[in-house]
Amino acid sequence: MSEHEHAPGRGSRSWKSWVFEFFLIFFSVSLSYLVDSYRDHLADQRRASKYAVDMVTDIRSDTATLRQAIANVAVARDNVAHFLALVADPRPDTIPTGGLYWYGLWCGYGPRFASDDATFETMKASGALQLFDYGDVGRYVAQYYQSVSAARELIAKDELIYGRARELHAKIFDFHVNSTANDIAQANRVSFSQGRIDAFVRTRPPLLSRDPALMSEYAEICRSRFFERHVSSLEQTLEHADTALARLERMHR
Repeated sequence: MSEHEHAPGRGSRSWKSWVFEFFLIFFSVSLSYLVDSYRDHLADQRRASKYAVDMVTDIRSDTATLRQAIANVAVARDNVAHFLALVADPRPDTIPTGGLYWYGLWCGYGPRFASDDATFETMKASGALQLFDYGDVGRYVAQYYQSVSAARELIAKDELIYGRARELHAKIFDFHVNSTANDIAQANRVSFSQGRIDAFVRTRPPLLSRDPALMSEYAEICRSRFFERHVSSLEQTLEHADTALARLERMHR
């Protein structure tokens, strides 16, 4: 037997070389995975930042609408309270009917608030809301749009009462005189004048009906309107909007 017969072949490799090659392959695969993950992370950050910019625009538009809606509902609430006080007067014949027309006009006011939620709905439909860190941003965005939904639901609940108020109003108040009162309300939105209101309130235009039962029913419907709750709901929605805006703006700086 030759002395080289049992010697290791020149082509054989030690276990160390196999281990070293394994780690090289493992390292290259892991590095590739990490690079791809980081690239995806950067892409998600860019998408999240773009969505944040768009949502800031939407919510800024909402805040302006909310402030106007709150102001309008507060005016309706206060004027309806004045109307109810007039109707409760034990001497109804002494009340200037212009006051009934003016303050009674607001019982038929319908609160309006339409949120510009295009970005939110797009993100929700595509599952992109997860791009916002929930604890830092997403939670506050969700709270805002939940409050928007609650405000809408309250407005929808008030619609039936609003409709009945309009029906009763048409039986008590003359359309043409009511149109004059409405014109004053519209003019005051452009340029407020208390003098315009006071001059109208002092007038004594005729009513279509002085039936106490009809007037009482109308007053109860006015009392049933959700004006105070609307103000509270819209103010809470505005608070959530301001918080969400602050978080979103900090996110895309």
